[in-house]
Amino acid sequence: MRLDHLKRLYEELKSDGIIFSFSGPLSQVILESIGETVRKKMQMESTGFGTIQRVFSILVEQAQNILSYSAEITPAAGDGDETIRSGVLVLGFEKPHHYVCCGNYISMEKVESLKQELSTIRDLAPDALQKLYRKRRKADPPSDSMGAGLGLIEIARRSTGPVAFDIQPINARIAFLTVKAVI
Repeated sequence: MRLDHLKRLYEELKSDGIIFSFSGPLSQVILESIGETVRKKMQMESTGFGTIQRVFSILVEQAQNILSYSAEITPAAGDGDETIRSGVLVLGFEKPHHYVCCGNYISMEKVESLKQELSTIRDLAPDALQKLYRKRRKADPPSDSMGAGLGLIEIARRSTGPVAFDIQPINARIAFLTVKAVI
C-alpha cells in the first residue's frame, strides 16, 4: 500500500461518518474488544443508553454472522485450534442515525435462501417480526444454522427501519453479502 493511500482512506472514512471499521480475520476475543471500544466511544459522545445497547447488540449479531458463516476461512493451525473467518464490520453515523454494516463472502449455495430470508425479514412490520421471532424460538434451529436462526430477525427487531442487504456474485462458488441496519 502506498503511504499516501492510507491517509486518503482515513479521511474518506471520516467524511463518510465512519466511527469504527474493521476488516480482516475476526475472533471472539477481537469482537469483545471491538464491543468495549465502541461502547466507550459512544458513551464519551453522550449517546443515549438505549441507542448504545441497540448498536452494540446489532454489532455483535453482525459479527457473529461473520464468525459463523463467512466463506473466507483461515484453517486451524493444529489440533484443537479453531478456524478464523474474515469479513468487514463498519459502524457509522448518518444524521440522525447510527448504522452497522457488515460484509463477508458466502457460498453461492446459500444465496437464494439468504435472499429469501432477508427479503422476508425486511418486509415485515414490527409486530410480525415479533411473531416470527417467537415462532423461531420455539422451533428447532434450521439445519444450516450455527445457532437458533434468530440473528437476522434480532437485527431487524432492533433496527429503526428495514434491514438493507446486497448480494454480489463473485464467481460460481462465492458471493459477497452486505447487510446494513440503521439504529
